[in-house]
Amino acid sequence: MVNSVIIVLGAASTKEAGPSAALLRRTRSGCELALQKNDHDLLLCGGQTNSHHFVKEAEIMAKIALEHGLDDKRIVQEGQSRNTFENAIFAKRMIKEKGWQNITVVSDRVHLLRARMVFGALGIKARFVTAHADPKIGSGLLIAALYEVPALLWYAIRILSGHHKPYLNKS
Repeated sequence: MVNSVIIVLGAASTKEAGPSAALLRRTRSGCELALQKNDHDLLLCGGQTNSHHFVKEAEIMAKIALEHGLDDKRIVQEGQSRNTFENAIFAKRMIKEKGWQNITVVSDRVHLLRARMVFGALGIKARFVTAHADPKIGSGLLIAALYEVPALLWYAIRILSGHHKPYLNKS
């Protein structure tokens, strides 16, 4: 029985139902880590978040993982979540269901602080790993940081107001 998992947090997909640069970066980084650690499952988190199509981020990520050479038996899809908070909620349920105890979360550097805050608030003890940076993302990094600051504040307010408490003991 596998008791370790690498959780890759989703990101937007393109209008054509392809991976955005962030989704590709995160997924590839998670796959590379999973290939190094043969005793880890790969949990891909992300639901349908693009209004142009009905493809779930987790489905797009699973295709990338298969192309990367991962065995489909090691790939688990969580296709309900639409944001970081829901990534953590649904991941927590799967962690309990699968009995995973060693947890690693992969996302972009600018997103990891928020992910760490949410997973911690839900009582999920995890190691956090930064997805490989794309050398061409210079201005994209600035845009991501500009998005991330208000999102981080909004999540902090939600956590401080106890929004996460109903999910602490739920499976």
